[in-house]
Amino acid sequence: MKQIAFIAVTVLAFLLPWQGLQAQPKEKKGAQVETVVFSVNVHCDNCKAKLEKKIPFEKGVKDMDVDLENQMVTVKFDTRKNDAEAIAKAIGDLGYTVEIIE
Repeated sequence: MKQIAFIAVTVLAFLLPWQGLQAQPKEKKGAQVETVVFSVNVHCDNCKAKLEKKIPFEKGVKDMDVDLENQMVTVKFDTRKNDAEAIAKAIGDLGYTVEIIE
């Protein structure tokens, strides 16, 4: 019985520090996140779905929001991996007219 308790305590002693390390998100050194707003001629839910399916897979894109009512797309991205012009080109390649607002 003492051996089982010893083994359980030993296993917990090794696992608990690892659990704390895994819970923390990794921050990359020098990561610079920029937010850019684009005016895009999106008209319907299908347009929104098309953008939400493709644009998050562009390099460096961290988050995006499509506002159908105002026809705006907001994109957060890592400036070390991409730039606003390249993201605008990716949106344009999907068949939309794009203009950088901010």
